[in-house]
Formats: sequence, C-alpha cells, structure tokens
Amino acid sequence: MYRNYPGIWANKDVELLISEEIILKFVRNDQLIIASLFKKISHNKNGYFQPKAVAIFDGETKRVGMKYDDHISKKEKQIGADLSDSISLDVLDSISLNELVESLTKIETISKNQPEEFPKAAENSIGDCLREWNLGVSFYKSENDSSFTASIRTSDHSYIFSYKASLDKPMIYCRAARIKSNNNGSAFSQNIRLMKNERGFTAFMAEDNLQMAGSELIIDDSRFKHNECSIDLDGTRYWSLKEFTADRIVLNGCGGDEYVYNRPSDKVKI
Repeated sequence: MYRNYPGIWANKDVELLISEEIILKFVRNDQLIIASLFKKISHNKNGYFQPKAVAIFDGETKRVGMKYDDHISKKEKQIGADLSDSISLDVLDSISLNELVESLTKIETISKNQPEEFPKAAENSIGDCLREWNLGVSFYKSENDSSFTASIRTSDHSYIFSYKASLDKPMIYCRAARIKSNNNGSAFSQNIRLMKNERGFTAFMAEDNLQMAGSELIIDDSRFKHNECSIDLDGTRYWSLKEFTADRIVLNGCGGDEYVYNRPSDKVKI
C-alpha cells in the first residue's frame, strides 16, 4: 500500500513524505504541531512501517512532549512530561494513510534512479553535485539509543527528525525545508521548524504550508556572500561555496558553521 504513494504531499496544515525507507508526517491542529516518524522494517520481505517517534509542540503554551521506541529496551520512552501523556506511538495503517493522502496535493515525486557513479565536483558542476551527492535517507543513533537523527534529502526538499534524550540537556529538532543549489552554493528555506533545547523553543509552520512547500525556491545569486552565510528578508539562508575538491565540497554556514559534503562511494537508500 505504501508503495502506491512515493513522494511528498501537502496541504495548508500537513506535510507528508513517503519513501521506500521512511514515512515522515507533520500535522498542524490549531496551536499544536505534531511530527511523526515511521521506519521500514527491513527484515520483512514485503516491508512495513512501524512508529519510531512522535513529537508534539504547543505554540501557545510552549510545552512539548515526545515518545519514541527504544530498540534496546523494547519499550516506549518519553522526553518532556508536559504533553507526552497526550500522545502515543500509533501504527499508520493503510486505511489511515489512504484517507490522509486523498486530502493532499503531491508537490514532488521521489525518483529512485541514481547514477552508476556519482559525478566528481568541478567549477561548472558544483550545483549538480550538491544535489546528487545528498539524495537519500541516512540514520544516526547512539549505542544506547538515547540520541537519534533521521536525515532525508530529495531533489527539492530537506528533512530532519532528531532527538537527544539527555536528562540534563534534552533536545528535539524536526524540520522541513526547500533547498536548491547552483555553482555558487545552496539556498535553504524552512517551512516547518520545531525545536526545543536548553536555549529555547520554536514551533513554526508556514501559514499556508502547501503554498510555501510546493512553490519553487528561486535563487538570488546576489545573496551569496564571500566566506559567509547570508539571510534574506524572507528567512532564506544562502550558504556560499567556500572550497571544493573533486570529492569534497564545503559551504559557509551561518554562525560560523561549515557544511561539508563528500562524494558518496555507493548508492544510497531513498
């Protein structure tokens, strides 16, 4: 059933990514924004998806809650007591998915086609390499499963679902963004941003998520600045090219950060 809907779907208050590896869902309900991540269980030959984590952000009260599946203890765990009791790790069944997709508009088709060998970077191919090198899904998790990050990149969009279940410094970060690259660097524009850490709280979804997420991100080359990141009036970030070799590209991130991209040696899962 899930294979019938590969791609990115949206409406005013929803964004849904369906790939061969994961399903990522953002839903706004009044002041609440809920992010849910489902992972494919690869040992099943047909593949099915089970809930990995769900986070809820209340933009009015600035409360958060999260539950996640701890693969080591085989138990549900939570981050933040404020709203965690109001959420559960529910299975996304085919009927619910079908009903949800019928209310959405497809804004990107995800292609599984990949080159036999990823191109090497050159002055006239930086943009193509920034896009092709980063396509796919990657996961990071700590040995005790207290930290987890899923990073997803398609041709036009970029997603992260990340958490750290630390007792002293817990963190939840989920976002959806448009991204576009050329030979000068990358433009990055978030339409959903959920963040809770010791420094603060953010719960943002574009007023009309379909309009923003589904529109083409237009690059203004004048915004690329030598050796620094710049931020446009609409919040679009411009990460300018710092340096490159045939197998490595470095961009200037904001706040002194650097974003390093290495040419993949193997095909990645999408």
